[in-house]
Amino acid sequence: MNPQELEKKIQEKLKITKASEEKLVSSLRAYFKKCKRQSAVVGLSGGVDSSLVCYLASKALSPENIFAYHMPYVQDEQDEEDVKQLVKMLGVNYQKHDIRSIVDRMAETFKPRTRIASGNIRVRTRMIALYDFAHTNEALVLGTGNRTELLLGYFTKYGDGATDLMPIGHLYKTQVWDLARLSKLPERIIEKVPTAGMWAGQTDEKEIGVPYAEIDRILVSHFDLNIGWDELTNIIQEKKVRRVQELYESSEHKRRMPDVLVI
Repeated sequence: MNPQELEKKIQEKLKITKASEEKLVSSLRAYFKKCKRQSAVVGLSGGVDSSLVCYLASKALSPENIFAYHMPYVQDEQDEEDVKQLVKMLGVNYQKHDIRSIVDRMAETFKPRTRIASGNIRVRTRMIALYDFAHTNEALVLGTGNRTELLLGYFTKYGDGATDLMPIGHLYKTQVWDLARLSKLPERIIEKVPTAGMWAGQTDEKEIGVPYAEIDRILVSHFDLNIGWDELTNIIQEKKVRRVQELYESSEHKRRMPDVLVI
């Protein structure tokens, strides 16, 4: 397959329409009905993924049944303003909880040795809180991870990866942006530089080392078009293909339930 043919097939696979939103909302509504739940809890960061999940949930379950929580470690006025704008637009329930004192106390006690370990404490603290809020509201916790992050293992195990349902887990990051625009979410949220909020100045693409648009092209080629990693290096820059392959293969344990040993 030449590069032009590949690009055409990639774009066909990534295409998002308004019907995509309607199917997602319908599936989300059906899932909650099956689980006999009417309410959902969402952690809002001010980024596009969590904003889109909150939007879809408000359409599927009605705004009064959505409980959105903003839990910053580092105070960011723009993120807080964006979250407030979104919850006002959607009409969902909203609370802000500062997690700095909790995280700092845990870090003081356990003394994480790396920046990633310290960031994981923040992410897992948020999930502990979300499950407590879910218990209080008899709700399910909605995850905000997308397919790109799941395939790369770009999430914290038992942190943002520990949820009851991932509404956008089948959408690549570029599809999330496209659907967010179709759903008319605030443009400032859509244009925001993606970050996991693990430490000040942290960004997804800087940490991964490859832009999302290129990551998605590689992932779609391999997982949707069944092109092998080695073959892909003849079409896409080898360094980028191998980086994505490395992240996928080294994070397999994150996508599986723990193995049970048999003796």
